[in-house]
Amino acid sequence: MATASHHIPTGSSDQPVDRNTFNALYQRYQPGLFFSAYALLQNQQEAEDAVTESFIKLWKSKDQFEHTGAAVNWLRITTRNACLDLLKHKKVVQHSINELAEIQEEDWQHEDLLGELLQEIYTSIETLPEKSREVFRLRYIDGLKNEEIAGRLGIRHQSVRNHLSEALKTLRLKLLDKDHLLPLLLLMLKWKD
Repeated sequence: MATASHHIPTGSSDQPVDRNTFNALYQRYQPGLFFSAYALLQNQQEAEDAVTESFIKLWKSKDQFEHTGAAVNWLRITTRNACLDLLKHKKVVQHSINELAEIQEEDWQHEDLLGELLQEIYTSIETLPEKSREVFRLRYIDGLKNEEIAGRLGIRHQSVRNHLSEALKTLRLKLLDKDHLLPLLLLMLKWKD
């Protein structure tokens, strides 16, 4: 940006910020601002970006400064605030990532249990007598009401209820030794009611 020949003249605190003064400010203060930013952020690229952004903002609002002393103070504050904002943002992002990871872990655990439950249920369903198996599938897998099942299979409503009762009793007995699966079965059946 600036050449080594640019210097902030003596008494520069009264000098307005023009192109030459801006270049001299950059040459003189960029290393110190970078060091301060790096001390806060512990990341070279983020520190460079914070300082560069501060100088860009200074150039865009250079007409607001009557002298370089005000510009230097403004640069320090702006760079520090940019670093603090970035740290806050990173903290919020990390917190969100941590929360999401916890939620996903819980979801995966539930999905694993549900998958295990469904596998056990489907295996157990296959052992049911043919008519009970058909009624159970129509009710709890296809989601049909008892009346619809009776109409589709040409049986009485009470027969549907009897087949369902027998199927559920058999499934409960098969899943009874799997303590963690039985509550999920009952919950799944409740959702379908």
